[in-house]
Amino acid sequence: MAALDSRKFEDKLKVAWIPEMCSKYPLPKEKKDRGEVLNSAEEMITSMHQDQTDSFRVPETVYKSYPSIIYMDILASVTDASVPKRLLSLVLATLKVNGKQITE
Repeated sequence: MAALDSRKFEDKLKVAWIPEMCSKYPLPKEKKDRGEVLNSAEEMITSMHQDQTDSFRVPETVYKSYPSIIYMDILASVTDASVPKRLLSLVLATLKVNGKQITE
């Protein structure tokens, strides 16, 4: 996931995406009370319901110098290291084409 302006992205998350996703995917019934383990989809849905605060907020001091954001998670099942490298290269090239200076 990447966004040119992390503040605009965070605002859209709070106003549109998270509430819509939470209504589409209600909080799973508590399996933990019965000693059951949540599957990965249920864990993700639970996390989405809990992360409605400022968990995505980029600190102001960072935002002033670096307004864009990149978040990348690679599944353990991805064993070819070239896949995430190519993905990151593509995201950085896209940010650069859209006028953002990339600092390394």
